[in-house]
Amino acid sequence: MKKFYSLALLASVAVTATAAAPQLKTLAPVKAQVQNTLSEETLPMATFTKINLLADDDQSIEGTYELTLDDVYFQDGAGRLVQTAAIQKNADGTITISSDYFVSDVTADYDEATNAITFSKIKLGEITLQSGAKYYLQFEPGVWDNAAGDVVAQSYSVTYNPADGTIVFPADHNFGWMAYSNALYTQSAGYFDLFDVISFEKSQAVEIDEVEDGKWTNVGYATLVDGWFLPTFSIDGVGVNPADYPWEVQLQRSVENANVFRLWEPYTNFDCPIAGNNSSKYHGQIVFDITDPSHVIVKAGYYAGFATTSQGEFCAFDLLGYQINGFGNEFDEALLPQIYAFMEQYGQPFTTMEGDVITVNKVVFCNSLACDKAYSWNNVNYVTSTITLPEGAGMTDVNVDANAPVVYYNLQGMKVNNPAAGNVYIRCQDGVATKIYKR
Repeated sequence: MKKFYSLALLASVAVTATAAAPQLKTLAPVKAQVQNTLSEETLPMATFTKINLLADDDQSIEGTYELTLDDVYFQDGAGRLVQTAAIQKNADGTITISSDYFVSDVTADYDEATNAITFSKIKLGEITLQSGAKYYLQFEPGVWDNAAGDVVAQSYSVTYNPADGTIVFPADHNFGWMAYSNALYTQSAGYFDLFDVISFEKSQAVEIDEVEDGKWTNVGYATLVDGWFLPTFSIDGVGVNPADYPWEVQLQRSVENANVFRLWEPYTNFDCPIAGNNSSKYHGQIVFDITDPSHVIVKAGYYAGFATTSQGEFCAFDLLGYQINGFGNEFDEALLPQIYAFMEQYGQPFTTMEGDVITVNKVVFCNSLACDKAYSWNNVNYVTSTITLPEGAGMTDVNVDANAPVVYYNLQGMKVNNPAAGNVYIRCQDGVATKIYKR
């Protein structure tokens, strides 16, 4: 089964990726008995939600979407998942829907006048497994019949809403890929995959800061151990440990704020081991603020300069950057203590800096979507990135005004006027927050 996190299905010059062989599956006895668990990709966010409004000129069905599905038909079903899909229009009036979660691309009829999308069976031809077994693959849309306890393969239609960029499916409507043992497609041998489709939701592209001369200055090269994208590749089927493949990246410092840096085009330079996999068309940057070494911010809202043809452009950031970005232009630094407390409550780790080494303790990202959601890889062993700055590059003093007022917050983010001994608080003074134990 292809997964959103399976960038390992790509080819590479330095890191060779190998696709897993499809496996036939049998339905669980009862659909409802399969555990419906939340994906690790779902992360709680502080109390602010962006409203998804598409621009008037962005109402075409083409674009990148969040795909929500229920993988609940097999005993090893993963439950509710959020993946990424792309839709493009074809010259013959059809559309093609692609996703790394799909066994194959899906082609559907599209009536642009009514915005109706119709899914029907599609014969996809012969497929040979690594074992040498040959089958004939067919895409089969269908509906779960609860009374019969089975899937009924049938055509059905859904409607694209150009006003909000959504496609909502009726309950129990699914995508399936059935294997047949004969070329007439009459003898079914089992499913390659089957899941309920809940919705597609289109989002605006992330706003990208233009590259402007004079706003950044080169300060040498940083060493990147990449936990954002490298862990999803493999060599001869064996997962890659990013620590084995560090590379040098151009480091630049902001002219306006000496504590703000960026890695410039980290995934396109010659030393990057996955540069051969990269289809990005943008200058890439990973921007971070080291003002508070205990709470380094890897900022959201910047394309990292890594993309795939099926999943679009990726942004790389950390959990604190994700939480801050949720407030959009309304963010005020006075909210930082509350955000710190919220992240502590939900076990969301911070990015920290010790000496010249920045450690992103949990990498998160989005791809070609507004950064109001964060994703992390499932089923990988390495989800940490490190950025080692050139010696002395990060040595800027954090000057705290000793006369500035001190404010305390509890771990729920509420202001505490009289902190009591024996409790843990977040102490904030002159924009610098630290976690303390009150004695």
